[in-house]
Amino acid sequence: MPKIVNVPAQKSRIAAAVWRLVAHRGLDAVSMRAVATEAGISMGQVQHYFASKHDLLYAGIEHSYALIERMIEESSPSESTSPSALLYTIFTLLLGEKAEMRDAIRVNLAFAARNEKEARIQELLTSGDAEIIDLTQSVMRQAQQAGDIPTDLDSESEARALFACVQGLGIQVSVYQYDAAEARRTLLHYLHRLGLTLSP
Repeated sequence: MPKIVNVPAQKSRIAAAVWRLVAHRGLDAVSMRAVATEAGISMGQVQHYFASKHDLLYAGIEHSYALIERMIEESSPSESTSPSALLYTIFTLLLGEKAEMRDAIRVNLAFAARNEKEARIQELLTSGDAEIIDLTQSVMRQAQQAGDIPTDLDSESEARALFACVQGLGIQVSVYQYDAAEARRTLLHYLHRLGLTLSP
């Protein structure tokens, strides 16, 4: 009988190899041969599934975002998690306390720096951002209704600023070896200034 190949699993294996190369050696390290070596397969197998280096790179960034989504899902206590607890989970993950998240942040930065004119990659790089900002704004509005933070606070602007703060701290931790515990303290300090309490 001919050997049955699990195509999705094989493509995922190759994408993961691209992701590891970019995370630890940068975009210039990606080639058909290097990916084949990293994945432990032949270069012909890589070429069979991905016709070009561009397709390989896109698979790598897709893999990165799938990892982030999986980490958020696995870190959420349950489907009934409150918006505040979910936001806390997302923010602490984006701080880069986990090695896998730090790798994902480095991969995303590498793509952002080199693919600013590639609409498909740029769209993927920012996918999910609006959803997180909307969640942040929703939590802030609930806090305003509860009287925890001032009602005249511009929740939309503050939500964007808070998300930018979290992203910046994650980059500091992932790229510049800023202490992750200090990053968390900085985030909590910023939340305290807003009067916003997020529960794990």
